[in-house]
Amino acid sequence: MRKYSVHCRRRFSKILAVLTVGALFVLPVGLQAQELCGLSLGLYVPQGEGPQYYLGSPVKLILVIKNESGFTLKTERGFSQVDLYQSLILTDPSGKMYKLTQAGKALDMPPPFFVNGRVAIPAEAIPAEWARTVTVNDLTNLFPMMKTSPGWYSIEAQQPFLRFGETVQDSSLGLLGIEGQPGQCQGVLKSNRLSLYISPGYGAQLQVRVLDKSSMPSRGLSQVPVKVYQGSIPASGLKDAWLSSLPVLTGTTNAEGLAIWGTGLPCKPEGFYTAIAYYQSAYMAAIFEEGAPDWGPGCSSTITREIFFSDLGTLSEFVVFGSNSVWLTAKSTVKSGNIGVLEASQGLFLDSGVEISVGTGARTEDGVKIFGDSVRVSRNASVYDVYYNELQNSGTIRGESVTPLALPLPVSIPSLPEITPGTTLVSVKNNKDETLDPGTYGDVVIGNKATLRLTGGVYHFKNFRIGNNASLICLGPTEIRIKERLHPGNNAYIGPLQGSALTAKDVVFYIAGTNGNILDLLSLPKAAEIGQGNVVKANIVVPNGTLWIYTKSEVTGSFIAQGVIVGVGSQVSLESAF
Repeated sequence: MRKYSVHCRRRFSKILAVLTVGALFVLPVGLQAQELCGLSLGLYVPQGEGPQYYLGSPVKLILVIKNESGFTLKTERGFSQVDLYQSLILTDPSGKMYKLTQAGKALDMPPPFFVNGRVAIPAEAIPAEWARTVTVNDLTNLFPMMKTSPGWYSIEAQQPFLRFGETVQDSSLGLLGIEGQPGQCQGVLKSNRLSLYISPGYGAQLQVRVLDKSSMPSRGLSQVPVKVYQGSIPASGLKDAWLSSLPVLTGTTNAEGLAIWGTGLPCKPEGFYTAIAYYQSAYMAAIFEEGAPDWGPGCSSTITREIFFSDLGTLSEFVVFGSNSVWLTAKSTVKSGNIGVLEASQGLFLDSGVEISVGTGARTEDGVKIFGDSVRVSRNASVYDVYYNELQNSGTIRGESVTPLALPLPVSIPSLPEITPGTTLVSVKNNKDETLDPGTYGDVVIGNKATLRLTGGVYHFKNFRIGNNASLICLGPTEIRIKERLHPGNNAYIGPLQGSALTAKDVVFYIAGTNGNILDLLSLPKAAEIGQGNVVKANIVVPNGTLWIYTKSEVTGSFIAQGVIVGVGSQVSLESAF
């Protein structure tokens, strides 16, 4: 019998170069199969296909195993029918390896027999020129990550193999291979390795720059860690995402503030992504929006988003923040937290044609900063620090007056999460007490002097109405998503269970509704209201309309809207979830 060495012979053919838009991909797709003990195992893609595939398209793979020895080979019984696809090993773009079976797993064989004191194993004969072909119609069904993550992949196969040096024929047991005889060859039959590129059908190279907005012009911040996550993350969830969620990109900024990615490929399929940077104990974010015009075929385009930090503070330091304007009405008080309007507004304002209006007798306590393009301080009003480009002052500024103010402010208003209300009406009758688990619901109506207790979690509602002297009590951290409007009555309570460890940070409202006239911040009904004499301990986000805090209310949290009105005699304190 001819003997074969166990070493593998590797042959190389041409390197296939594929030119795509904006990049040249060179893929070793034609490497020859490797041989072991007279057998070869090869991987191929059908002629005219690959090595580049679009995300979501099938990837066809052909496995061919051959006896190239020129002789009949004797091996373990069942080898000729082994499931070759189970021997596949995939390496993803990040270098992580996936195996369908345990590496080096051989055939499941029955207990050995003994012939003249020698170990004998059931065997079969592999004829000369024998070959077997197995076709995998879609490799992505075996390795689902190829359906969602573009980039370079490599695929190979490893199949254990044993060739007996001596066999005997038994009348009842058939062909038996004798273990440990001269000429035996044993090892792992390894295939060639194919490189495949999964390109997003529509995507882009994601780029993030981190800047210091307090300098003029803005300068890049270096050595700032940056992570990119799939999906839209609300501002209240940035810290949790940073600490516990798995990013699709991680990197650190260079001297120009540009993130240099260390893990993950910047080429991503079109979708929503949230980039988060962590700097000076603060988390700031920028959004890559699905449907934006910057996405292009494959990865031919680049989308850059900027994340701003500043000495002006982060969103977590603002108790009242508007994208259009803010109105502190007469005798209202801001006890803690800053007040700001994002940028120079266009169109209608809440009061007096300015971004921030401080009414007669209103007051901000020491340490409270006001940031607005134009600020009006009415008579008998008293404020602390004011940052502005235009100022109308008939009151008292006890702290600093700083101008000019760079706009827009380096503060990101929280984006709305997905809000999908159901149709089930939640109705709590007058003087009744009900408890509700998280889920999707239609309208909510809490009657006068009634109480609705939320056990905690994420709730989806259409509208939310609270009666006079009624209560909405959260028993655990709660996120309330409202598709249309919030309307509490007078003397209501909204917040965590009093006496518990929960605070206003644990109760967050996202309200997607608009005012009755979307072009008028003063039109009725308002997108969100806090009734007269209410006590509220929550964070409320109303990006598409006005949040009106009625008279003589005491509110604690953070209140963010297109326009914010703090009613006569109301008091506002900071306890931000963002």
